Amino acid sequence: MQQYLYKKNNHHLKVPEINNYWNINIPSHKIVPYNKTLITPTNHLFVKGRYIPTGLYKSFDNKQLSFIQKTYLYIKSKYINKKIRFNDNIIWVYDSWSGNYYHWLCETLPRIWHLHKHNPIASVIIPNRFKKFTYIKESLHLLEIEPTFIDETTTLIADKVYTIKTEPYWGIINPEFQQELAFNLKKNALVSQEDCGRRIYISRKKAKYRKVVNEDKIIPILNQFNYEIINAEDLTFTQQIKLFSETTSLIALHGAGHTNLMFMPPHSTVLEIRNKKIDSQPFCYFELSNIFSITWNYISSKAIGKVDNFNDIEVDVQQFNRKLKELHL
Repeated sequence: MQQYLYKKNNHHLKVPEINNYWNINIPSHKIVPYNKTLITPTNHLFVKGRYIPTGLYKSFDNKQLSFIQKTYLYIKSKYINKKIRFNDNIIWVYDSWSGNYYHWLCETLPRIWHLHKHNPIASVIIPNRFKKFTYIKESLHLLEIEPTFIDETTTLIADKVYTIKTEPYWGIINPEFQQELAFNLKKNALVSQEDCGRRIYISRKKAKYRKVVNEDKIIPILNQFNYEIINAEDLTFTQQIKLFSETTSLIALHGAGHTNLMFMPPHSTVLEIRNKKIDSQPFCYFELSNIFSITWNYISSKAIGKVDNFNDIEVDVQQFNRKLKELHL
């Protein structure tokens, strides 16, 4: 029996842009052990001298490396670069995007948690550059995982590496992994199950890009509908878990803050502010909402400059007001 990632419902059927998502199967995620491994400073895996394409995203795995490139990379990593050796088992799950809040909580950490459950004595390795992300350290601490930080400029040699092979859709969230991760994070953060019905708007005013340029025009509307205005970066990771577990309505511009919907109670509501060219941004938060039985909706807005995933946008104030009335009246 085929298992589809998305559940059809009347609400989502009204959104024509996501109709082509209905037939996406839930990908398989298998724990794969590799013996006598070498991981290059470029995060490529060699097993007994043979290059093994693996990782979170196919696009991040350069499967187009020529034989000469693979040979050069292996020889340089094994015989020239500085090396770290692990005689015990290690868990290896990270890529160039893993330091991002969404990619950490929806792709990297769920896989680490799954592997850790099956291999609790294996060392979880992550690069030194992740130390600067407090939510990475805090989320691992909540799961009682003490990582081993490694220097990415060195070659890593290990007797056995455990990772997860994803087929056929790389980068798509595994619902089982994600639900289990959210449950354990909330449990260990001592989240109350009381439904507080809070309404939250996440501002990206302090972000480097993707901002609402006329945010001052929509804040009075948000205040009228009793929304609290927050900057997610001002909160610790545990504070975010607790806040969003009490939240039943979330509004935010497409961005990492939406990831917190995984902590919201089922049947809550999410409104995502997106570019008018809707396919310029991934539907990852629709995907996440669907996994957690949350009603997802969106509003289109004018992109400032060339349309891409990083635009600042301008919200149509009247349309925004109508949308909130539709949601709450």
